[in-house]
Formats: sequence, C-alpha cells, structure tokens
Amino acid sequence: HIPEDFEQEIIEEIDRRWKINLERAKAREARVPECLEICGYLTPTEIPVDWLANEGLTRSINEMIAYGFCQIHQDRKKLDMHSLVQKLSRRADKDHSGLRNVTQRILKESKNDRTCFENNVLLNHTDCVAKYAIELGLNQVQAIEFLCYTTKLWSRRSMYKRSVYWLEKAIELSIKEESSWAHLPKLANLVDTFSFEVLSFLEQKIPEVI
Repeated sequence: HIPEDFEQEIIEEIDRRWKINLERAKAREARVPECLEICGYLTPTEIPVDWLANEGLTRSINEMIAYGFCQIHQDRKKLDMHSLVQKLSRRADKDHSGLRNVTQRILKESKNDRTCFENNVLLNHTDCVAKYAIELGLNQVQAIEFLCYTTKLWSRRSMYKRSVYWLEKAIELSIKEESSWAHLPKLANLVDTFSFEVLSFLEQKIPEVI
C-alpha cells in the first residue's frame, strides 16, 4: 500500500521513467504500447503469456520484460505488472483499443477452451475487465455482451451473488442506454439458462427480472 501523501510523487516519477523506457522499447518493437494497453486492464498478477503470444506479441513481451514494465514467472507462462504501470498504460489508451482487444481475447478464449469456466485466473481477469468496461464506457453492445459472459462465468462456479451483481450491471447499462433491456436477447436468454439456485437468488434481489 502506498501512503497517500507520497502517491502523486511516486506516480510522477514512474510516469517519467515509463515514458523514457516506452520510447526505447517502442524503438525496438513497435507493438509494445499495444501490449501494455492490453495488460493494463487485467489483474496485476498472473497475466497469461499465451494470450499475448497468440496475438503476435511475443517480441513485445520480451521488450516489456527487458525494460522493466513487468516480471515473468519462473515457468514463463505468466507475467506480473505493477498496478501503477497498469494505470499509466490505461491512461495512454485514449481510444480504449486495449480494452476492446482484451474483452475480445477473453471471449475468444472462452469459446476455444470450455474448461476456462473452471479457471480462477480467467475469472479474476474477467472481473477486472468487466469493471473497466463499465467505468470507461466501452461500446454498449460489447460491454453488455461481456457483462453477460461475466455473469455466466460466476454462475457456473455457483457464485450466485457475484453472478447476479454483474447481471444487474448489464441491466442497468441497457436501461441507461436504451430505456429497456427486454429486446436484448442475450439478457433474456441468460436468465433462461440460470439454474434454480440463481433464479431463487434473483427473485429476492430483482423480482422484476423473473
């Protein structure tokens, strides 16, 4: 935890070093900024290397490690990145392309690997990305799709309270943007696929959905 009095000073110093190292790394590999922007929306620990490698970012990973943007685990399968480096990376993502890329990556991962629903690492990253999808105003359709996916992910782990939390967020976003969510089949279908336990929980929380 960073003391509040020193946080701004630390951020400014990291920002200065971040810009210098970014220019150096970018000179060696042009896609380093893209890689940083994707990592900026994930949890700080256990960022899967294969997600980035599958996007053709292997060289970018090596440069990020070389210039101190992240650390790689001994098994070379996961990265850790300081939360302040992530904050600066998100700030540099002006058009939210990194956020769009990472949501697409996670959705693609879920379609390619059905066992991902049992993956705690994916669960944590998905939760983190869903939060930014709401905070930063990701494209409405894409945001709702991702929130529905997050809802389903938690439901399959029998974490009903968390599942309903994300369903409520999807409904709130839909109502805010379109005044009604009933025409959105993803939300309706999602409720239809819920187990009895989730429906019972939903009935207590938001009975108008049932």
